[in-house]
Amino acid sequence: MLKFIDKYLLSVFFFLQVPVVSGLIFFYNLKHPVYLQILVLLVFMGIVSLVKYDFGIPTGFRRFFGVAGYFLIISILSNASISGVSGLKGNYFHPLEFGALGFLIIRSFFISYQKWTVSIVFTVLSGVSLGILDEIHQYFVPGRTADSFDVFLDFTGITAGILVFLFWRFLLVSLNSVSDQNLSV
Repeated sequence: MLKFIDKYLLSVFFFLQVPVVSGLIFFYNLKHPVYLQILVLLVFMGIVSLVKYDFGIPTGFRRFFGVAGYFLIISILSNASISGVSGLKGNYFHPLEFGALGFLIIRSFFISYQKWTVSIVFTVLSGVSLGILDEIHQYFVPGRTADSFDVFLDFTGITAGILVFLFWRFLLVSLNSVSDQNLSV
């Protein structure tokens, strides 16, 4: 089962967020049209990541497709002026959003380089850079502000995403070593 999930990890990643986002929209009674756009984008990204056709895009760039798509979702959320929405605080979601982004970034770098140190360093650098870009973007959005504390929250999310990915790889390696031992007996 874990091998199947790992094979289709990007699609699983996007599809699993659809019920979560739907629940948040329902629970908080969010009426802003951007939230429906996010649902459509999550489904679209999940479907596109299932397609194995390369569309003429070099392999290295395709590995970062999920990262680009997920950062697009974060940017769309940052672009929405949600000051009128009660009960929903953006600071709670920074670590979650950037944790997921960190997971996708380290996955892409690890697939590309197969080296932990390089993957972790590049993930932290690119993740924090994207967090800073997100805050600069929010500075120009009416009703939003740029906050250095949000960059710190983004960093904690990136770190959590790295740790989740390391745990995921540990599970896969452990599963493979157990199955190899069972075959040799």
